[in-house]
Amino acid sequence: MEDAGNFLIVFTTAANEDDTAEIARAILQAGLGACIQIVPRIRSLYVWNGKIADETECLILIKTTATAYSALEQYILSIHKYETPEIVAIRAENISEAYFKWVSEVVSSA
Repeated sequence: MEDAGNFLIVFTTAANEDDTAEIARAILQAGLGACIQIVPRIRSLYVWNGKIADETECLILIKTTATAYSALEQYILSIHKYETPEIVAIRAENISEAYFKWVSEVVSSA
């Protein structure tokens, strides 16, 4: 599909399932994502303030469009409890036409 590059999966994390669900619902209500999947327990190791942190978090996968990315990023930054939340977007190389059409309609109708 030629418009596949306009489809993004945006990754972010949150400290617990309550925060994750709150973020996911807010993004959907704002019309900045069409589908959000939550992986309830991941282990994240990272360097923060010069020390290695080892935390349990929840992973949030947001299906959206490239056109909505900037607004989505700003929205996540405004509602997230982390000082510097992870916000990473992966552009699709391939996607089914029907699924992309649905995502585009949901995100653009907000």
